[in-house]
Amino acid sequence: MRTMYAAASTFIVKQTIASVFREWKMRRVLSAMLLIVAGGAAQAEPFTHNYDVRFAGLRVASATVQGNVTPTSYNAAARLEARGLAGLFASGDFNASVRGTRTGPAGFMPQAFAQVTEGSEASRLDLVYRGGMPVSAVSSPVRAADERAVPTLSKQAGTVDFLTAVVALTYPGTAEEICNRSFDSFTLTKRVRIEGDGLIPGTQSCRVIYRKVNPETLQARDPEPYTLELRPTTDGQFEVARILGPSEFGQTVISRTN
Repeated sequence: MRTMYAAASTFIVKQTIASVFREWKMRRVLSAMLLIVAGGAAQAEPFTHNYDVRFAGLRVASATVQGNVTPTSYNAAARLEARGLAGLFASGDFNASVRGTRTGPAGFMPQAFAQVTEGSEASRLDLVYRGGMPVSAVSSPVRAADERAVPTLSKQAGTVDFLTAVVALTYPGTAEEICNRSFDSFTLTKRVRIEGDGLIPGTQSCRVIYRKVNPETLQARDPEPYTLELRPTTDGQFEVARILGPSEFGQTVISRTN
């Protein structure tokens, strides 16, 4: 799909952008973009952050993330919208929300998570958690018999939804703290592992490893490196300003715009 011959350019562009957006908004790249939420404060102060996402230099989406983080609880909501050529061919926008409790200085435990896809392929997913484990997963419309089966929920104990993963990874802290955070994220049929690999020497950037995890066997595979570029905050801590990583369509660059 990377080579676009003139005789088939319209068809290939349409299929490529639509495929990129579907894969991205439901899986890795959406999760990656939301990794730069950088929200959170010592008190219940609302935050709003805006983002820009590009594949191989092509702008494909923007997002707005809003929420609150307090010493005892948190909530966040995100909306993703296609931009540029992707906006012409994507089937709909994407929303996600979560609420939960705090479990420590940088700990977060979800209670309820929802994601909604709008447009011609409209759908909704609701996850309910109890004691750090998903106990209910309801999707609408009902999943077809030939779709991938929902994994055993009891095996997903200790995981978080991807939006909680966002808040957990990007909660302000020292560069060393941010660069060494690790967790597993589970959303219905997919589980991924984010492993902080430490601060890159001589920089203000982190190396983060993304791996797919089989939700039944719990075996991790296909490690892919991402770079989180940090910036200082006014109180002497750090937050994530940009994410750079690979994709089959070229380099992904996700940037804070405010």
